[in-house]
Amino acid sequence: MKRILFYLPRLLTVAMVVFFGLFVFEGFSPKFDWKDSLMHLLLTLPILFIAVLSWKKPEIGSWVFIFVGAVAFFSFDWPMGLIIGGTFILTGALFYLQNRLRHLKN
Repeated sequence: MKRILFYLPRLLTVAMVVFFGLFVFEGFSPKFDWKDSLMHLLLTLPILFIAVLSWKKPEIGSWVFIFVGAVAFFSFDWPMGLIIGGTFILTGALFYLQNRLRHLKN
């Protein structure tokens, strides 16, 4: 259980970075240029930054994930806000739980 709780939020962050990074491939058509691909990639960079922050300092990164998830939840329409915001909130909650259990053992 301890290993699952350690690796699950990290796998979710990798999945989110890959998911948002896949939007770069949308720009491989004649009507898109490199600037459009760069704009799609700029969405991935903050998520990657939050992921690295959460891996290094889970006590801070968990709250950042929860905050970003709450913003996404209330910014998008119903199904999209639930899917994107809920994933961020779940990941932040898992990082928080993993960090909390680690501190309780010490």
